[in-house]
Amino acid sequence: MHLVIPTFKRVDRQWTLQEITSRNVHKTFPVSLFCHPDEEEALQKYVQPGVDVRVQRPDVVNIAQLRQQMLEDADERYVLMLDDDLLFYVRKDPAKTNLRYIVRGPEGEAEFGAMLRTIEDWMKAGFAHASISAREGNNRIETPHKHNTRPLRALGYDRDVVLGKGFSFTAHGMCDKEDFCMALQLLTAGLASRHSYFFAQGQKTGSQTHGGCEVYRTREKMAESSHKLAELWPDFVTAVEKKTKAAWGGGTRIDVRIQWAKAFKSSGAELPAGAEPV
Repeated sequence: MHLVIPTFKRVDRQWTLQEITSRNVHKTFPVSLFCHPDEEEALQKYVQPGVDVRVQRPDVVNIAQLRQQMLEDADERYVLMLDDDLLFYVRKDPAKTNLRYIVRGPEGEAEFGAMLRTIEDWMKAGFAHASISAREGNNRIETPHKHNTRPLRALGYDRDVVLGKGFSFTAHGMCDKEDFCMALQLLTAGLASRHSYFFAQGQKTGSQTHGGCEVYRTREKMAESSHKLAELWPDFVTAVEKKTKAAWGGGTRIDVRIQWAKAFKSSGAELPAGAEPV
């Protein structure tokens, strides 16, 4: 499985990459950073041997287009897209929902490797897309995994299925919320997803931190994308006004409420053979 990380204006703040290299994961899984041409030289000096730095195409101007490039350019059938500002966690006890940080050192290397192999194995078993749950809200799900729910920040795809069937992050002109758009395309086509809650990931800093999508993702663009998703899938997506205390500087913004399981159910498909209902 190829680990790919989109990054922009965060040359010296590669949190996800540090999580990977400090546990020697890059010696087992191929790892690539995808960056703007202006940052290639600086990143080449920053990264450890064994980490690949690739330049985004000249026509790539937003995260949807960059995700599409990563999907097309990945070296393996299975790809895991990781935001560049993540920390990773595991449940302290399989019977409980409390999380702890995946430590560095031999124990952490084994746990981190198990997390990645879990996602890869699910895709090998027939799930076209899979993810690692967000830390926020993780404790609301008692089971170690869940099917057909919200993907966020750590996104796995079976390239043979996604590209082979013509699905795209840039479909419908999306420039953000492209991960939701892709998930809805797949679910409504009868391609189930599985999401790990035994493992989790969270942002080191928070939404709209300098760099990344922050440089172009405004409240207006978020609202536009939210309304576009609601127009495309009105049976499953509702554009709503949300209030936040800290994220996005507080205040209100237009976001979406999505019925993920209903979207998959609408296809009439079943879970991959051998996948137990959760």
